[in-house]
Formats: sequence, structure tokens, C-alpha cells
Amino acid sequence: MTHPVERALNRFGLWLITWPARAWFALALAAVVVTASIVVHPVAGTEQLYIGSMPFGDGCSYRRLYGVGCYNCGMTRSWVFAARGQVFQAFAYNAAGASLFYGIAFSGLLGLVRLIRRRCVLPVPWPVLLGGAGAWVVVWLGLFGARQLGAFALPPDPVAPSDVQVGDDLGFPQPLEHQHPGHQGG
Repeated sequence: MTHPVERALNRFGLWLITWPARAWFALALAAVVVTASIVVHPVAGTEQLYIGSMPFGDGCSYRRLYGVGCYNCGMTRSWVFAARGQVFQAFAYNAAGASLFYGIAFSGLLGLVRLIRRRCVLPVPWPVLLGGAGAWVVVWLGLFGARQLGAFALPPDPVAPSDVQVGDDLGFPQPLEHQHPGHQGG
């Protein structure tokens, strides 16, 4: 005889592989990704990203050490620009990152439609999902290889960091008394 907790866990495990569970997961993941990408904002002329007036992250250490972008270079900024509808800028920073962002957002919308209609609409066969994931990995690693060879460099910063005030050109609020790393002061 099985314990009631074990039976409950078995039922929960079986529920996790059903389409409603996958739809809820896709919707929740999309909500988190889009919200986080909107909360974080860039500053023209720097690699630095901000949450409100607080710096977020420290730029790419691989890029600082070796002078070229790593396989993830520009991915966070691609998500930040993709969330703001700046598609070309998102793909310029990292095509794999932008495609992943839009894929997650589309999956979330599809999950929402499935939950509203209470049935699995547009079922996607596993070979198609695996093929799409494999193609994404090839693009992601291909972009890294191309960057190592000098192609697909990150967009140049439009303003020198010493000339930038947080919020410049992007319509975000100014943080109080914050200077960017490398700022020489006046």
C-alpha cells in the first residue's frame, strides 16, 4: 500500500506532463522574462544596464579580458531592446538572444491561448521542437565563432562613457549622484 503523500506526488507528476501544465509554465516563463527585460534598462554609450538607478551587472568580463565578445555578449541587452520593440537593435546585439526572447514570448502567448480555449491548440510535434532548439544552438554557437573571427561585432557605443548621464537619449529617469565606471569627473 502506498503512502498518501506518494500518491499525491504521483498525481502531481502525471499532471506536469499534461498540456495545461506546459501552458502554465510557458505563460509564467514569458511573464518573468518580459517583465525582467522591461525593468532593466540600458544607458547610451555604456555597457552598463540599470534597474531604476542601480547598476545591474558589470559588463562582459570575457570581452574585457580578450577584447572580443563571448558567446553571450549582448544577450541581456538584446532582451532589453526586444522587450521595448527595438527589433533591429536587439538582433544587432545578439541574434540568438533576440530569437530566444521572441520564442519565449510567443510560447507564453500560445500558452495563454491554450488556457483560454481550454484545449491544446497548435500542437507542436517533438521532432519540430528538437529541430528548432538544435537550429537555435547552431545559430548561437555560429555567432560566437563569427565574433571570434571579427564578424558581427557588437554595435559601437554612440557616446563616449565620460559624456553620458544615466537616462540620456532613452527617456529613463536620472539616478541620484551616480557616476559610471571609468568616468573621470569634471
